[in-house]
Amino acid sequence: MERTVAVDYIDLAPGERTDLLLDFRDKNPGDRILLGSRAYFIKDGLAKPEDLNRQGHPMELMEIMVKNRVRDRSVIPDQLRPYQGPDPADAVRERTFRLTSNRDRETRTMMRHQINNKTFRFGRIDEEVPFGDTEIWTVINENNFSHPMHLHATHFRVLSRRNGRNQVMPWEGGLKDTVLIHPKEEVRLAVRFDAYPGLFLLHCHNLEHEDTGMMLNILVV
Repeated sequence: MERTVAVDYIDLAPGERTDLLLDFRDKNPGDRILLGSRAYFIKDGLAKPEDLNRQGHPMELMEIMVKNRVRDRSVIPDQLRPYQGPDPADAVRERTFRLTSNRDRETRTMMRHQINNKTFRFGRIDEEVPFGDTEIWTVINENNFSHPMHLHATHFRVLSRRNGRNQVMPWEGGLKDTVLIHPKEEVRLAVRFDAYPGLFLLHCHNLEHEDTGMMLNILVV
């Protein structure tokens, strides 16, 4: 990120990471600070009976205890490193990825998850991307599950989000390799592979979704 951002909370999905700077200079020895998962509700999400779903309930995750008071004159910088992500103005093509789910026809119970109506197949090339080209990828979540979509071998820039939260979140201002997409959300990304050619993956970081098919092979040439 180019600049620091002060926030009260951050949405983090499986596979996402964040760098946090916590300032305890106004705390006293013996004070305890609780890191918690706040209660939340996902619009258009799949509803389940209360006894089956604790998703969205508040949880206590970690307690920090202040032990000593120390002298610290450090200043939080406004400006960080210059942004070096792909520029959407340089894009030479666009691609669309649609996230869908359905029942397994064989078992009639297990959910199968797809990208562009495909379940993952080892060795199949799903998309071929020229090395060094900037592209705009639109990822559309058409079902009632949230999907943290993860791309291997590069980082991307989140340009916009339509429907759902309907905005790029404050903590998404830098380079990312995983983006959380809620039900019915449409996210536009600026993508460029400029480190390594080869075969890489685009997949959901909910592992049960990945394991039942929500993964594609991207060949960078």
